[in-house]
Formats: sequence, structure tokens, C-alpha cells
Amino acid sequence: MCGFVLYDTQLIIEKRRNGDKDFVTHSVDLFVDLIGIFRRLVIILTQREQRREERNRRN
Repeated sequence: MCGFVLYDTQLIIEKRRNGDKDFVTHSVDLFVDLIGIFRRLVIILTQREQRREERNRRN
């Protein structure tokens, strides 16, 4: 996921060098990447908590 941020940042830099000044779209691209990272973190933490609860029920 973090690779997307790096890729999109490089893409934004190249677009800007080529004259694209649409900073709103560039910001939205990065924001969507950050939402994806946050979403993935929530999934990981939820799965971790579920495994912990399952282990506690077994004991």
C-alpha cells in the first residue's frame, strides 16, 4: 500500500513538470491512497483482535 503513495507521488511530480497544475486532483489521489492504507490497517487490527478472542475462548 505504501508503494502506491510513492508511485503516485512520483507520478504527481512528473505531471507537474509537464505542466499539470491541478493540485486538487493530485491531493485527492494521495488522499485515496491514505484511505486505502487506513482501511488495510483496520482490517489487520480487526483480524488480530478476532484471533486473540478466539485463543481466549479456547483457554
